Amino acid sequence: MFLVGEGLVLVFVPDLRSIVQSDPQLSYRLKPNTCCRIYSYLRFEKRIIHYCTGELGQRVSAEGAAPLDQRPTIACFGDSNTWGDGLEDEEAYPAQLGALLPDNQVLNFGVSGYNAYQELWSARRYLASATPALVIQQLCQNDDDPAFQMPAADRLLPPTLLGRLCWTMYNIRKQKKPPLDAAHAIAELAATCRQKHAPLVLYVMSRPPSLRDVDWGVWRRQGVCVLDGAQIRFVSSRDYHPDQHLSADGNARLAYALVHTMKTCGLLTDAATGAAAPSAGR
Repeated sequence: MFLVGEGLVLVFVPDLRSIVQSDPQLSYRLKPNTCCRIYSYLRFEKRIIHYCTGELGQRVSAEGAAPLDQRPTIACFGDSNTWGDGLEDEEAYPAQLGALLPDNQVLNFGVSGYNAYQELWSARRYLASATPALVIQQLCQNDDDPAFQMPAADRLLPPTLLGRLCWTMYNIRKQKKPPLDAAHAIAELAATCRQKHAPLVLYVMSRPPSLRDVDWGVWRRQGVCVLDGAQIRFVSSRDYHPDQHLSADGNARLAYALVHTMKTCGLLTDAATGAAAPSAGR
């Protein structure tokens, strides 16, 4: 029975121990220059997914990271929707955005499970030594949630898969803690971006409670470019996985919407996508 349980957990729960390490501020972060393979847990199919990171902890292709160069950088921060859970790197929206904007290098700093404050602190670490041309921050309804608490040791999770599943279920208790204020974290990130003269683009996939009644016009007047996910015409039969993460098709539609939004905000006045927008047909 134990071996059967281990097998079931192997299929449905990703094992990220090889690419995750503890962090005193962030609780956990991705190790640089590492790679692991898992079964996709967003589709009911046997699909091996490669999760790999580059020298800055950014997500990269399984074929390896392209060397960082002098092209303007677009830095993307967020949670599993930015990281691309259940997808290869080239299927996640940052990589698809990079394909649309070949004169820029687009870095994917998304980390599954992060809330708005972890994303803020992660962005500040990067911005302390870099000045990107743009910063994209993805928001989701769970950005007010307290962080998963990781043990201090680098060996983060129990050695058996069943033990890891129990640890994950135990961490669901985080929901009982007081919620955070994602709106304050985003305001802090906007201030940091202004100091670095890096325009901020907010992609609001879904609103966390602290931003439920926000007037995006106020943010826009402060120089923040906002893409409300409700404005994107997603096609549910193609664009979503069963757990509501975007599929590769959905991420492609998002990448085109981001390009259009950034052009509307005057941030990509000379950019050309070089490809037609994806069809909205089923």
